[in-house]
Amino acid sequence: MNPQTLADQLGYAIASMILVANTATTDARAQAAAQSFQAGLGLSMSVVGSF
Repeated sequence: MNPQTLADQLGYAIASMILVANTATTDARAQAAAQSFQAGLGLSMSVVGSF
């Protein structure tokens, strides 16, 4: 779906407001994202933790 179409459907004037209004970074989300990224790269936690 086009971002502006979605913004219109949600009642936002501009598409970037979707991200501003509907996202929040939490420690749990950040950790989950990091683990997913590491898994995608084939890295183990011990390798990443050594940096």
